[in-house]
Amino acid sequence: SAKSDVYAWGVCMWEVLAQSEPHAALSAAELVALQQTNRLPALAVPPAVPPPLHSLLHDCWRSAPAARPTAAELDSRLQLVQDALALLPA
Repeated sequence: SAKSDVYAWGVCMWEVLAQSEPHAALSAAELVALQQTNRLPALAVPPAVPPPLHSLLHDCWRSAPAARPTAAELDSRLQLVQDALALLPA
């Protein structure tokens, strides 16, 4: 679904930012069990991630798909993040 795509985008973005594999310490069986019981631990966003992007990632990972941003909202919010980053000193 579109909402699962938004969730997946958030995880892919986390992988790029963290330069790591999500839940790398867990086995495949543990991941499946935790996911099926909705107890998968939240990913820790790296501290250097700007607050607007940090917030967007967490919104993408909301457990209720209806609470996640739409693709259009994701696009709009990414533009805001890009604009905010452009204002930062080099």
